[in-house]
Amino acid sequence: MLSGARAPSEPADLLVSLDTSGTAGFERLASDLAHVKPGGLVIVRTDRRRRTDRERAGRLLGREGFRMERRLRHGRSDVYVARREAVTATLVATGR
Repeated sequence: MLSGARAPSEPADLLVSLDTSGTAGFERLASDLAHVKPGGLVIVRTDRRRRTDRERAGRLLGREGFRMERRLRHGRSDVYVARREAVTATLVATGR
């Protein structure tokens, strides 16, 4: 699990982002997603009241090779659980 400190040298199995809202939160998440290994999970909590955050989460996770597995509603938040696609599926999709 990543914190605000330097990223680990080994790929992460799990990334939990409990405060993903606004431009700065998504920029931070985008840089952290690169550290999640294929098959790894990301759990992202966004503010349900901000439609732009919901849309941004879906676009960002899809662009970074994550498949949405679940969306949970919790109070004023939406919690997304997504899994990074296997390397072979990602390489085929990108033409590499």
